[in-house]
Amino acid sequence: METLIKPEKKRYLSIDVFRGLTVAVMIFVNTTGEYMGLPAWSHHAKDYGLTYVDLVAPFFIFAIALTYHMFYKSGHVKEGWLQNNLRVIRRYFALVGIGFLGGGIVDMILQKTIHPIYNWGVFQAIGMAGLVTLLFINLPRWWRLAAGILLWVTYQYLLVTFKLDDINFTEEHSGFWGGLGYGIMMLLATVVCEAFETGRMYRFLAGGAVFTAAGIVTSFYWGISKNRLTGPYIFIALGLACFFFYAIWYLYDKLQITQGRSSFFAPIGKNPFFIYVFYGPLTLIPLLFIQFDSPWYQASFFGLLNVFIMWQVAAFLDRKRIYISI
Repeated sequence: METLIKPEKKRYLSIDVFRGLTVAVMIFVNTTGEYMGLPAWSHHAKDYGLTYVDLVAPFFIFAIALTYHMFYKSGHVKEGWLQNNLRVIRRYFALVGIGFLGGGIVDMILQKTIHPIYNWGVFQAIGMAGLVTLLFINLPRWWRLAAGILLWVTYQYLLVTFKLDDINFTEEHSGFWGGLGYGIMMLLATVVCEAFETGRMYRFLAGGAVFTAAGIVTSFYWGISKNRLTGPYIFIALGLACFFFYAIWYLYDKLQITQGRSSFFAPIGKNPFFIYVFYGPLTLIPLLFIQFDSPWYQASFFGLLNVFIMWQVAAFLDRKRIYISI
């Protein structure tokens, strides 16, 4: 992990806002997720179905995909093929390691045990997704699309034939096989996001429409399930992420409704790694004051409080121009 003090440079405000909003919602739902007083639509769907909570992880995957290809190309020019790939490999393996370490510590506290716990969490899923995408990122856009679709078909076939969706269902964040599903999602997302990279937003929007439609059609056969990480879920989550980001891009970059500034979401979006890693202990604060069956407004209060605290931290780091990444 390194701390960088960066000079000012032109950024897409929409990317920072999208990242910041995604991380803010992630903090909220991870703080409140264990409290049963919240309505069902503020929890993950129990099996098949879709709530806004089920879209948080895919939106985070999409946020990475937005800049994956352009950063890879930039690194290829600056560092050369070997060093660039080694850097990317180290980064995503580090995310897997941080996920096992940090998540294990939090779970040990929650379960009040001294024995190591190695659940599969968000960081492991992101790390595996980044490594899967790396295998294909140097290919032209249409070849990446073909590879992604072929992987999707193979993945869904394995889920159905070998009941791997049942294994996903029993694992935290769908486990290892779910990580492969998130990798397919990220790979396909880089295809759509290349339209954003080249300024062809009509293609970006069309890609979102195609994936959303594909998710809806295939859901009649295999269903939409975040816990099982089904193929239709991959498609529809990717399509909805496209629509949501397009709306943010249109408001913040095209119309510039905030005159190129965002004092709340953008600071969080500039430091997503730091904020997500270090907010974890805050999720333990509600345990000191409320029970798991407490009313929804009590859990929501602590969720919003944690978002506010991390926003203050992110705003401070942004004023100091300190951005922490791996």
